[in-house]
Amino acid sequence: MTVLDSFPGNRYDALEEIQKLLGFSQIEWQAFFRIIRKADDGFLEFNQGSLTVQFALWSEDEKRVNLSIEFQKGKLAKSATYEYSLKELETFSNKKGLKVESLREK
Repeated sequence: MTVLDSFPGNRYDALEEIQKLLGFSQIEWQAFFRIIRKADDGFLEFNQGSLTVQFALWSEDEKRVNLSIEFQKGKLAKSATYEYSLKELETFSNKKGLKVESLREK
């Protein structure tokens, strides 16, 4: 994904692209989700140049996470928001971890 083109339409592709953009290894990514899982409410924001990525956790009962991506260059701005349940993120993170482990075994 180049931020000048378009944001992914698929929510899971968006997560993978953000992981790459932030430079998280798979282990760091899984640790990041373990930290998010412990919070009831809050947000974490990453700023890299003209790109802002925010993870917002809300709703103590439902444990929802919003991923907001904003790119701004001059007067041009693009943004996208994706919503996930915490359970979805755990499953996604674990499946990616399993893929990485199976590749290492080969």
